[in-house]
Amino acid sequence: MIESPTGNAFYLLMLSYEESEKNNGKRLAGTKILEGNDTVHDANGAAMFVVDIHDTPSLEPFPNLSSSKFLSLQRKKWSGDEDSLAAISFFYSFLDPIPEPGSLYVISGDHLAFVWHESKDVFTFKRLNLEEILKKGLGIAFATKEEADEEVLEVLNIYSRVYEDLLSVPVIKGRKCDKEKFAGADYTTSVEAFIPTTGRGVQAATSHCLGQNFAKMFEIAFEDKEVKRDKKGKIIKPMVWQNSWGLSTRSIGVMAMTHGDEKGLVLPPKVARYQVVVVPVPFKGVDTKRISQECQAVKTALQGAGVRALVDERANYACGWKYADWEMKGVPLRIELGPRDLEKNQVRVVRRDTGAKMDVLRVDLVEKVKDLLEVIQRDIYDVAKRKLEECIQKVETWDEFKEALRLKKLVLAPWCDEIEVENDVKENTKGENEAGAKTLCTPFDQPELRENTLCFASGKPAKKWTYWGRSY
Repeated sequence: MIESPTGNAFYLLMLSYEESEKNNGKRLAGTKILEGNDTVHDANGAAMFVVDIHDTPSLEPFPNLSSSKFLSLQRKKWSGDEDSLAAISFFYSFLDPIPEPGSLYVISGDHLAFVWHESKDVFTFKRLNLEEILKKGLGIAFATKEEADEEVLEVLNIYSRVYEDLLSVPVIKGRKCDKEKFAGADYTTSVEAFIPTTGRGVQAATSHCLGQNFAKMFEIAFEDKEVKRDKKGKIIKPMVWQNSWGLSTRSIGVMAMTHGDEKGLVLPPKVARYQVVVVPVPFKGVDTKRISQECQAVKTALQGAGVRALVDERANYACGWKYADWEMKGVPLRIELGPRDLEKNQVRVVRRDTGAKMDVLRVDLVEKVKDLLEVIQRDIYDVAKRKLEECIQKVETWDEFKEALRLKKLVLAPWCDEIEVENDVKENTKGENEAGAKTLCTPFDQPELRENTLCFASGKPAKKWTYWGRSY
């Protein structure tokens, strides 16, 4: 754990160390686990790094990249100069990267080298592209199937909380059918979202149990404390149980489609880059300098309370244009401050999600804004949840299914769990410019299935209730 001088944790580091014979190589790989948004300056890549450790400093000069945006930081010598350290730290999202004095160099946008003052060891930091890593998915290995099964659901619950608690998007947790599961996996679970305006489902995130399939293929074994041997006395090493899971930038698209309206984005306060924008409303012949100062004072007060706020002082745009611009960008709250507000010692507060306007006294503003941000976060979710529930239609016959699909519904139907039947449904629901309907997931929360319930498509005995629909 890296801490500030005051003892407040900035972030956690998960480290692994390896050595190789090649070039006497030593490598330290680290993953930064953030403790809060206040330390996030560059979310793409800055959270992960690899450090190559060398016994002696290189005598070769570092390249001079004249076109680099880091030009002013190259070959920085740090021996207690807090300003230069802070500048370099900002670009790499490390608030307190090296507590000891030494020579700190920025080689390029993706590399940083540090020469330790006492031992003269050279640490070469290389940022990894976290976005690319997340696209490929992450995974872990276990000794037993029970452990793997448990983690599959743990990860799925994390994804559900990301969508519902942060993005305010309601999702349905369930299991994919064999036709839709990840190739090579024992089974796949997912959280599914639904976009009412288009009548299409979205596979929001997945968590796969790979079983031992890939372990057997690539001979991924481990040393067990209980040694087993074959008939010839050779030790039998057990194969690992693997999982794979991933959450991608698709989540941003799901959030935008779920909450957006004809004016643009509607962002949940917890994930909005700016939660509040303060817009000066000057009139001709008034003291615009004082209005600007008061707007800055409002921003400072909000930031002091942990609210992400900014002032729009662009002089080349009218107030109405600014309002529309920030509504399009989805900022949850807009604060307007003009000469009449100064006279009354108040501000005008406008909600992005509902358009509701209210006048708030300056003395009550900070607490009111904090309360409103919590209310907006909750209200956005409640609206999306209500729309989702209104879109769900439970059917039991083929005709009911086709009508629900025509109405752009998320269809919950009894199914015999046969791939051939799903293929028939997809083929028979294709439109001229539309893909056919398919299974989205079998929800963990199953309605009661009567003993004589038949599959809506085949007429065979149904085995479970499954969500169907068109999808992205």
